[in-house]
Amino acid sequence: MRDSSVQQVVGCRVTREAQGRIRGDGVELAFGYWPGYGMPIVALHGLTASYVNFIGIAECLAGRRALLALDLRGRGDSDKPGDPYGTVQHARDVAAAMRATGIGPSVIVGYSMGAFVAAALAAQEPTLVSEVVLIDGGYVPAMDLTGASDGGNTAALLERVMQLRETYPSRQAYIDHWRSKPHFPPEDWGTVG
Repeated sequence: MRDSSVQQVVGCRVTREAQGRIRGDGVELAFGYWPGYGMPIVALHGLTASYVNFIGIAECLAGRRALLALDLRGRGDSDKPGDPYGTVQHARDVAAAMRATGIGPSVIVGYSMGAFVAAALAAQEPTLVSEVVLIDGGYVPAMDLTGASDGGNTAALLERVMQLRETYPSRQAYIDHWRSKPHFPPEDWGTVG
């Protein structure tokens, strides 16, 4: 998908912004795609967002890079199945969508929860990932690997690794997981359904 004149998405010639749905791992994901040259970018949004968060970035790129932004399962206009959910499942969906578009190795940009999905994608599918950009998430602080006192960094690393492997039996269980986090105060939650 890196030819110099036009990009391909799902068998179509795309010469300007495209929107639609593409196959993930057993679901259809909504997407926005902006053609461009060079190494493509795949953009993954945060918990309560959708691919439209990346429209401004696509416009600033102005065709210098192709950008594929996806609505993760359960978000935006993507399918909202009862299960499964979790970081690993989102990464499977992204990998399936990337294969369906044929874009190959890409710069994966993940914001907030999307950064954890980007990290999981890089771990699961390294051949699809050329670089990873993690914004406000997916980060594990530097730690002392000797086992000396590290101010809690080992626990933080363990939590992040376990989070990459976690699955949820339902959409509601997934929502409840994020709702329990201290950075999501109860008064900020609206109706989720």
